[in-house]
Amino acid sequence: MPNNRNVNWRWLWQFVKPMKKIHAFMLFLMLCQCVITLAVTGVQKFIIDDVILGQNYDKLPLYIGLFIVVFLLFLVLYYAVAHYIYFLRMETQHLVAAKFMSAVLKLSQKDLHEERTAAFVHYMREDADNVAQVLTNRLPRGIQHLFYVVTILSIFSQMGFGIVIASIGLILIYLVLGKYTAPVVRKAAREISEERSKLGILIEEGITSTREVLSYGRQQWEKQRYHTQFQALYKKVEQEGKKANLQILLTEPMKWGIHVALLGFGGYSVIQGRISLGTFLVTYQFIAQLINSFQNLFNFSMDISRGLSSAERLQKVIAKVKSSEGTYMQQGPVSEIVFKKVDFSYELDRQVPVLDNLSFTIPMGKKIAFVGTSGGGKSTIAAMLIRCISPNGGEILADDVPLLEWQQEHWMKRIAFVQQEPYLLPASVRDNITFGLPSADIAIRNACEQAQIHAFIQEMSDGYDSIIGERGITLSGGQRQRLALARALLRDPEILILDEATSALDLETERQVMKRLDSIRAGKTTLIIAHRLSTILNADLIIVLDKGKVAGMGDYAQLLNSCEPFSRLVSMDREKQYSA
Repeated sequence: MPNNRNVNWRWLWQFVKPMKKIHAFMLFLMLCQCVITLAVTGVQKFIIDDVILGQNYDKLPLYIGLFIVVFLLFLVLYYAVAHYIYFLRMETQHLVAAKFMSAVLKLSQKDLHEERTAAFVHYMREDADNVAQVLTNRLPRGIQHLFYVVTILSIFSQMGFGIVIASIGLILIYLVLGKYTAPVVRKAAREISEERSKLGILIEEGITSTREVLSYGRQQWEKQRYHTQFQALYKKVEQEGKKANLQILLTEPMKWGIHVALLGFGGYSVIQGRISLGTFLVTYQFIAQLINSFQNLFNFSMDISRGLSSAERLQKVIAKVKSSEGTYMQQGPVSEIVFKKVDFSYELDRQVPVLDNLSFTIPMGKKIAFVGTSGGGKSTIAAMLIRCISPNGGEILADDVPLLEWQQEHWMKRIAFVQQEPYLLPASVRDNITFGLPSADIAIRNACEQAQIHAFIQEMSDGYDSIIGERGITLSGGQRQRLALARALLRDPEILILDEATSALDLETERQVMKRLDSIRAGKTTLIIAHRLSTILNADLIIVLDKGKVAGMGDYAQLLNSCEPFSRLVSMDREKQYSA
């Protein structure tokens, strides 16, 4: 259960600081709004006592004009405060979401896998807005209500200490009620937020897995999952409703009792001539505003916990990003990458190492292939090179500098990575190839021709402007892979990593793609992870991995005669091709 005391207010301040002057100005307007609201009430005393009861009717236009001016000021301030709250809320939500998104993009593979993807979406959408609400609305409103209380008590002090003591008694009653009811209501609100989050995640994941649900005929099962989670949310809402009703049952009779007592006491005082009718009516309204301010402060103490719980969730994710992202930057190309006694195992099974004391050197400007049986560590090596995961032991050096000491963005600009199941945007072909990189049409076309996908794109209804759907659903597996390859080639990277990037292509298309790739990547570093050994016949260096260790290194001919694991892989590959 989140504990709000763990939330770092300095951490929240970073979202206020960029616009602190606007925050301060908005708070000033809110306090002016308080004064104007009290003035609207105060003017009524003079209208009643001086004009109506004092029969000074010539003063009526003056007081009516004053009332109108004060009321117009109130409307202007009301509009201005609403405008600044909305503006600051949107800007703050943008700052929080940008900070969170930046952190998510830097999270390790381990941290990403520990959290459901839909949960990140919920954090980004719901929690970022809750934090913005706290900083731009709830907290300023709390200060505003506190100002109301202090100001009204100051006014009451001019009328006599009896009413001040009665008001302090009212404060003490609310404090006692708050002490016993606020934690209960706060806990219920937090549980509802968690259940609502779970329901939102379930809905998003259900929509994402629609094809699988339909193909396996599990529609009823999916409905039942939704029904079960909705019932869990409903029970929490019902429990909160009962607790909120209990709170109302305790506070409402007290509020109305105070009103009745004030009417009786004030009315008697007017009859006795101790106070004027105007003073009585204004005091009655002030008491009503005071009670309302107490109630709002009471609600504020509970509402803010919801936002602080959201802040804590965001802070925990952002805190997972290592404070040091590396600072080393190098102008020239990298000459070699060295794996030095690298160990790695995944959290699910620490006893089984994926990489075991692995050492080898990757020379630059060559075509390097990694082969081995599934689970041998090939994709893990690729993930380490793109800084998704880090070794449990040993280190990776690029030109004798530990990879973790390289500035991350600087390092990643040198690399393009194409995986077996590439992610594609639900956008146009052109947008998926450029992926935010400004590029001329001729460069895009060249990259597509190199990836053997240009002719197919030309046949599409809108060519490069054709929309390919969610995750490229309108394309075949091979077309998605070639589109991702074109995306990588457009960047002409110093290091190109292909992780089963042509596995969905037929043999002839794959042969043409690899032949073109060899031509345009001559003298550049290309790292290939492949099960089809036909793609690496002409590799300059083949590194054979077996159970997390290097079983052999050399070219195709050398390994075929000297490395038994490689010979076995070749035999298996030939059997597959023959069967096909």
